[in-house]
Amino acid sequence: MDFLINNLITNENTFRYEKKYCASGLSVPEIEGILKMHPEIFKEIYHQRHVNNIYLDSHDFISYWDNLDGKSNRLKVRIRWYGEFQGTAENPSLEIKIKKAYRGYKFRYSLENFDVNSSLSKESIRKIVSNSSAPEFLKLYLKDLDITLLNRYSRKYFLSFNKKCRVTLDTGMEFFHFNEGRDISLVKADTKTDRILEFKYNADFENQFWKVANDSPFRLSRHSKYISGIEKTFA
Repeated sequence: MDFLINNLITNENTFRYEKKYCASGLSVPEIEGILKMHPEIFKEIYHQRHVNNIYLDSHDFISYWDNLDGKSNRLKVRIRWYGEFQGTAENPSLEIKIKKAYRGYKFRYSLENFDVNSSLSKESIRKIVSNSSAPEFLKLYLKDLDITLLNRYSRKYFLSFNKKCRVTLDTGMEFFHFNEGRDISLVKADTKTDRILEFKYNADFENQFWKVANDSPFRLSRHSKYISGIEKTFA
């Protein structure tokens, strides 16, 4: 794992900080009101959309356990696309998320479109990844990973007035249990506690960020959609 991380990260790679906050107990309009009235004046940008993910992990769930144990160096692999969940995944991308101490790195590689239905399999994903522009050492690592979870949620985007801090608000979590060769089955999350905010900013905003955090009522959280999904679908 460390070999993979060190080969992906170079001195030229930019990193960002990501802080997650739980906003359970607040409605979406209340959360939006807090952001818009915040001293940093967060304004909604882009358009609300559905985010879909396929998570890949080893047979012994190394990404799950590294995340759960809070290891300082860890890696998460997913395939992401937007819009409709089942049917054709359009403009998907392979995403490698690395956490190294408090720094976050993301590497993204475009993939060809594929179908999300009962034909989805480890072999079909392996073929899609092999045709991507991902480096060969990464493809070699990915070929042995399994599909462990599918999920979907709605996302809104906000940006501070000084454009140095971005916030995403995720709601409507849905987790899908995957059995190869069978229909994808839905396991719904508790919609009362699935309001997750993530603040994302570059290193030059680190000192200012804590003032941003102190001016909000949200609770800092180690929430992981992947951990939550695995625990719900394998319960």
